[in-house]
Amino acid sequence: MRVIHDRYSDRSAAPALLVLLPGAMQQPEDLLSAGFAAAVRARGLPIDLALVDLGPQFIGETGNGTIVRQLHEMLQQQIALHAYQHIWIAGISIGGAIAAAYADTYAAEASSRIRGLCLLAPYPGSRMIIKAIREAGGLAHWSPEQSADMDDSAFRLWRWLKHYRNTGPRLYLGYGLQDRFTPGLALMAEAVDANCLATIPGGHDLPAWQRLWETFLNRWAPALDPNTERA
Repeated sequence: MRVIHDRYSDRSAAPALLVLLPGAMQQPEDLLSAGFAAAVRARGLPIDLALVDLGPQFIGETGNGTIVRQLHEMLQQQIALHAYQHIWIAGISIGGAIAAAYADTYAAEASSRIRGLCLLAPYPGSRMIIKAIREAGGLAHWSPEQSADMDDSAFRLWRWLKHYRNTGPRLYLGYGLQDRFTPGLALMAEAVDANCLATIPGGHDLPAWQRLWETFLNRWAPALDPNTERA
């Protein structure tokens, strides 16, 4: 797994790590060029960044869990090397689905060490799973067992989202109102606290994600700072 690191300091590791998972067909360099790391540095947050390559060779592995296992191995290596106590995972589109799938698959690790997830326009999965959740009366009434044969990252996203308030880290969700996946994203939004939800004009594209990233940082910068107490 190729990872580009952007360190808070050249002298030592920061006390926290933020893992950024790009969308499909994006590379870490694309997010660097778009100012994602610069936006964090502009706020002086004492946090290291790890931008993960989710190139074509990994997209086929979202269904069988391989990419989630590789992400876990990478995190374990970083924790062993730098003793990070607080970790945030941010994901865009398919990266958002993978971030939530990680929190679902490694629930015990996520509840003890993962401080929060930032999901920007997370890929909500196929029409089949959206239809199943809607026909159940929404996420609150949907049972994951009804769709247990859907063993992919999108299914694990929904399964985690259903239970995260009781078992998992904090969640921030943002998406554009003209996003082509809005029907599924709006269904997700029903499960998210209003102060943890951001919607803006925009589609499923980089300009919208850049604005959502700025909105997330503006709103949650104190929560990202490991020196502040968790609310």
